[in-house]
Amino acid sequence: MRSDARRTPVGRAGRGVSRAVAERWIDAYGWARRRDHRVLAHLLGRTRRLLVPIFDPEIEFELGPGRRLVLPFSHDLPFIRADHPGYAENLRRVLWFLADRRDGAVMVDVGANVGDSVVLCHRDDVTIVAVEGLADFHELCRRNTADLASVLAVRATVGRAGESLSYEAAWGTAGTRPGDGGERAVDLAGVLADLGVGACDLVKIDTDGHDGEILLASREWIAETAPVLFFEYDPALHAGSTPLVEVVQLLAGGGHDKGLVYDETGALVGAGRIAELIGDLDAYLRRRGRGYWDICLLPDDDLFAALAEHERALGVPVPVGDSPAGRR
Repeated sequence: MRSDARRTPVGRAGRGVSRAVAERWIDAYGWARRRDHRVLAHLLGRTRRLLVPIFDPEIEFELGPGRRLVLPFSHDLPFIRADHPGYAENLRRVLWFLADRRDGAVMVDVGANVGDSVVLCHRDDVTIVAVEGLADFHELCRRNTADLASVLAVRATVGRAGESLSYEAAWGTAGTRPGDGGERAVDLAGVLADLGVGACDLVKIDTDGHDGEILLASREWIAETAPVLFFEYDPALHAGSTPLVEVVQLLAGGGHDKGLVYDETGALVGAGRIAELIGDLDAYLRRRGRGYWDICLLPDDDLFAALAEHERALGVPVPVGDSPAGRR
């Protein structure tokens, strides 16, 4: 993200006007999506993309009742939530299910971004370690979670210990790629050891392209501590890395062999032994050429059965449909 001062009117009054305009823009897009005015939504989404290089004020976005996030107008989150109201609700359901079952829970969020999943999943009996490596996103995550006593925002680049990773940020995402002169990575076990966290109930990973390598680098720790794993499965983002289908098969062989699969709207699309599902799931995304799955892997048969029953009982959310705003 570039500095607000370079791209919006100078001065407090100018910043206030810019923020108000951007927030009304987001409100208008949400209104158009709720009423299925696809042409208007398309125009608002596309025009925003043209404006952002010269107009990117910091805004506030209402993620839920009483919870507002600070983020730049260039961040896609408000538009994603307008397109798919169930976005990230599946993560919250899984975490809260664990917390109810275990009288509290600990989640590690790798790739916490601006803290949206953290804020959405927050509960007083849930401790969340929010790990973000990109400085701008970490600072926003820290600001957005500052009043949440059970949240610890940590800046760290997670990967294979010692590797150099460079960040590529755009439209509210921040992927990493190996490269000289980047951030020195720490493995997940090392990050948690430095914080005095020995184990956790759930690990959520969303790093836009490095999820598989983080999981591979953490296999020993995962086998020892047996957390529930929740990560994004997008083969297109992992080109050049270990194929995600192989990563999932390795995790299944190590004991995380039961899984729940959600589409990009947060709707449950399947549950079962992941080694039997992953080939078809991978092939579908490759044929389609876009999209992703959220995959939740569990190491325990009883826990899997209970969670699958819980999710199926909720029914399948109705997706709004494909986004007209220009995202994947």
